[in-house]
Amino acid sequence: MDRPHFALAGDLPTAGRRIVVAALYDFVEALGRCSRCPLHASASEADEPAPAEKLILALIAAIQAGDDRVADLCLRSLSCPSRCQPVALAAGNLALILKGVGRTLAPVPLPLVRQIIEAETSADTPVAAAIRPASVTLH
Repeated sequence: MDRPHFALAGDLPTAGRRIVVAALYDFVEALGRCSRCPLHASASEADEPAPAEKLILALIAAIQAGDDRVADLCLRSLSCPSRCQPVALAAGNLALILKGVGRTLAPVPLPLVRQIIEAETSADTPVAAAIRPASVTLH
């Protein structure tokens, strides 16, 4: 099993591992079709995840925790506004499957998600220019 499968599925039984990996592939495929720009991952030896990776983890955690504000902000930062729905559906499926097999992520507070986005958007990169989110409306 390669590293992403191991990191995600860990000690899950084979049946659980298969469903988690299938949901992960569906999510990555949806994100690949709908992302605002090419998303970058950090090198395996990097000290911390890339901003897009942090936003993906925050998105999954927000869905698991039922935090619509964080989920919405992550979705709008990762995908084109007109394409958020396919990403949201695939992320929701992955989040629920992970939770169902006992893999629940700790929620990421809204201010921290905003810091991740601000750090990326203040960088002088084409990716940063593409992920500047719309203003957030609090309900």
